[in-house]
Amino acid sequence: ETEIPTHTSTSLPEGVEHVELRTPDGIDLVGYLRRAETPINEGYVVVLAHGHTQSHKEWTSFEQLLNENGITTMSFDFRGHGASDGVDQFSTVGIDVQTVFDYLWQNSFERIVCIGSSMGGSACLAAAVSSDIDGLVILSSPLNLPGTRLVSKPELQNLSIPKIFMFTDEDVWVSEEDLKRSMRQPS
Repeated sequence: ETEIPTHTSTSLPEGVEHVELRTPDGIDLVGYLRRAETPINEGYVVVLAHGHTQSHKEWTSFEQLLNENGITTMSFDFRGHGASDGVDQFSTVGIDVQTVFDYLWQNSFERIVCIGSSMGGSACLAAAVSSDIDGLVILSSPLNLPGTRLVSKPELQNLSIPKIFMFTDEDVWVSEEDLKRSMRQPS
């Protein structure tokens, strides 16, 4: 079970809370909760998951835009990235995102949308197949990361939450046929 994290005070921009998270396997992650000054919905939050070799800072401008428009955000550093402990490994990215979800649910956020780019999108997808979140946005992300199987095609096809997948012809993902099939609602 996810340990209840503590908040610590650091020199962060106004409105940003430093959050310490502990994964079920004992790794300390660092998150950044940015509460919208005038939230459109008090229990709603967007989780932002960064790409490989990046950090939460990848999302700074986008977080500011969301906050200005009434949306609370939570960015974080995956293990082995930014201020988080641990070793960078693809096999645990879903666990890291699930840890963020668990923290938010424990702190009265009832509606979660996960947005991820590259590795972060794959991680959001991996966590979404076993979580009750409200939406998913995947940006240029592979279905699975090198050396690991995060999500099966049937799991993707059965994911019935609102979702958007954005990619280019040069992204490595799945075939166009698989993408179309994954977008159909289960019968």
